[in-house]
Amino acid sequence: MFLKRDILFDIPQNDTSSLQIQGKGAKNLVVICSTSDFNEEAKLLLKNIMKAVSHDFVEDIFVVTVNNGSKILLNELGFHYRNAVIFGLKPQEIGINIEHVQNHLLRLDDFQFIFSQSLKEVGTNQTYKTALWKNLQSMFAS
Repeated sequence: MFLKRDILFDIPQNDTSSLQIQGKGAKNLVVICSTSDFNEEAKLLLKNIMKAVSHDFVEDIFVVTVNNGSKILLNELGFHYRNAVIFGLKPQEIGINIEHVQNHLLRLDDFQFIFSQSLKEVGTNQTYKTALWKNLQSMFAS
């Protein structure tokens, strides 16, 4: 028996008005999180995470914050990157239609992605922090 399924994917309009982009991205890394999740405590946590993987917060990464409920297209951000760490957002919210497991390194062609819990959750849960750390080490091993 042959079963045919039609799957439709919702491709969001790229709403650049909902984005705030910081940093220079010298090491081709983009970090994405929701605007509401990116307070001073989360910013300090992210700076420490980046320092642990030898990335300068201002020089080496792009930080993209997205307004709650907004959807963007990751491939239309307007800058080059090879690695992405996404905190607290689902792949569909950034224009990627995949099933995923949080805190696992995902490789697609020449790109690497890690989908993690929100920065707030990572900061308060040692299990999440450890899982993220292991995947960041794998991401930057080469």
